[in-house]
Amino acid sequence: MPIKAARITEMSWNRADHRERLASEEIFDVLIIGGGIVGCGAALDAASRGLSVGLIDQEDFGSGTSSRSTKLLHGGIRYLPHFEFGLVAEGLIEQKTLAKTADFLFRDLEFLMPMYEGRTIADLPNWASHPAIAPAAMKTGLMLYDILGLRGLGAHRALSDTEISEALPGLIEDDLTGGFGYRDAQTDDVRLTITVMKTAVTRYGAVGVNHTKAVESEPTDEGWLTTVRDDLDGKTFQVRSHAVIAATGPSAPPLADHMPVRLSSGVHLVVHHVSGFPGDKAVLLPETEDGRVMFVVPWQGHLLVGTTDIPYTDDPAAPRPTKDEVDYLLRHFRMYFDLPNAKVLSTFSGLRALMDEGGSTADASRGHEVREIAEGFVQVAGGKLTTYRRIAAEAVDHLDNSFDHLPSSKTRHEMLVGAGSPEDVSQVEEALNQAGLDAPADIMWSRYGQQSLRLVDQLKHAFILGDGQTVSTSIAWAARHEGAATIGDFTLRRSHLSWFTEDHGRSDADAISSILASELGWSATETASQKRRFATDLEREGL
Repeated sequence: MPIKAARITEMSWNRADHRERLASEEIFDVLIIGGGIVGCGAALDAASRGLSVGLIDQEDFGSGTSSRSTKLLHGGIRYLPHFEFGLVAEGLIEQKTLAKTADFLFRDLEFLMPMYEGRTIADLPNWASHPAIAPAAMKTGLMLYDILGLRGLGAHRALSDTEISEALPGLIEDDLTGGFGYRDAQTDDVRLTITVMKTAVTRYGAVGVNHTKAVESEPTDEGWLTTVRDDLDGKTFQVRSHAVIAATGPSAPPLADHMPVRLSSGVHLVVHHVSGFPGDKAVLLPETEDGRVMFVVPWQGHLLVGTTDIPYTDDPAAPRPTKDEVDYLLRHFRMYFDLPNAKVLSTFSGLRALMDEGGSTADASRGHEVREIAEGFVQVAGGKLTTYRRIAAEAVDHLDNSFDHLPSSKTRHEMLVGAGSPEDVSQVEEALNQAGLDAPADIMWSRYGQQSLRLVDQLKHAFILGDGQTVSTSIAWAARHEGAATIGDFTLRRSHLSWFTEDHGRSDADAISSILASELGWSATETASQKRRFATDLEREGL
């Protein structure tokens, strides 16, 4: 089938406009079900190859696993003892690509790992975890990590007990023998997901609609007919496409025969900023009760502590941290740090969709599988955040039988919207100061990149929301340019307001709903309904 030229739109992404296009488009080349990082990556990959693309998500873009990770772009140092060298190398090489194409969303970090007398190192084989051997085994592993990441051998370093305790205030020093430092990277997972989709929308005319569930997909002579239900107005309609890609993560695609996945729960704590804790270093905690590593990662002025890895069998649409998981994380955090003023602001649970190969979820591969489960219907299972671009390209490659002369992927060199210019935080900072707004310019830049300069053009009547970071102009921006349709879309994903405040955004709900009402045309009745929905959204998150 020949490839049609995708429509190019102006730089906007309003949910109502895209909802209308989704329902009225005669036929898409490909419909993507699932708006996580892989689905949005597939939308950009396919659209940049010239395919017309529609994407739907039953909740919101990045609302599932893609907003609930440890925010790391890494090869996965813990996979080395399992000899998954290909997976590690793929991640580390992809890290370099993202450093260029998503520069404002990419942050290089040093990870410090303290070592203690009598404690083993998680994930090392038994023979290598002996106290006499562990330091040498760890150093060898870090050298290999540097080599696989094409960094050279000088990217890691050994630290004395004094050096590591000085670098990490509050670190418990009893039996501390020293440690190691190595380089890895961090991102804002949900902002990356939305930015990838925004690039597909604004640069290549893709259609993206959230709060829209795929009820059923049926084959037709032309390809596929998918029945969808709009969760916001309750209406059901049909979308025609030549092909379908299902990147539904923990949820099943709308076909009876599909690849099975196993679910694993990964819980994190958001800890209020701890005075003195370095904002430019993360910590790998080497030993836990269940033999896994844990991370303490700086995240936009706070700390992120995680994660757990236990089988999950409940409703994948509404994962919530259990008391046992939260207690596990707190117990281990306090095992390594004496920080009495550390206060947990929020917790969240993300589900890993793992290929079903038996064994424990902790030992299951973080690799992925892409399979054409029916003619013209491709499903993606497994995978990790760092390699989303490669997984997405592979999924689109599987459509080669559905289209004539499908071009090769070009996303390796595709600069995401907001990327590709030198960091200009000073200009943003100056604009905020002139508007009398005491908000961190670096955090605005880390969310929007060069598009921050468009937001600061609108600061005349702006104010700062309850997290002390988020400027009110970003509310209208989210509705106009990022497909936001509810209060929760903004507070839980377009910003991090619900995760970074003690009331989780409740005190800002009136102001946010007023701006969204103006942007989205809500009546007084609809505005009241949206506030109730927001309360339900927070309750469902356990906030």
